Amino acid sequence: VTDMTHETFGEQFPVIIERLSANLADANVPWEKVERASFFLHNDEKLDDLRGRFASAVTAPLRDLEYTFVDTRQGKRLEIELTAKL
Repeated sequence: VTDMTHETFGEQFPVIIERLSANLADANVPWEKVERASFFLHNDEKLDDLRGRFASAVTAPLRDLEYTFVDTRQGKRLEIELTAKL
């Protein structure tokens, strides 16, 4: 999930979390069932900022967090993919 309707990481992050939460709710899957979160963070962003925001937004303990720095031209500052166990 990503957001290209906003320009900054700070604007994109809450939209992405809201979309992920809605997708999980639609599937009737709580955050506690998420096995892995893969983060694709733009090279210009700070990993500590992402980690802090995510820890505040998602309080469920996730076992596997994977971080990759990327460079995109489309305006994406962040993309998050989740893998959940049903």
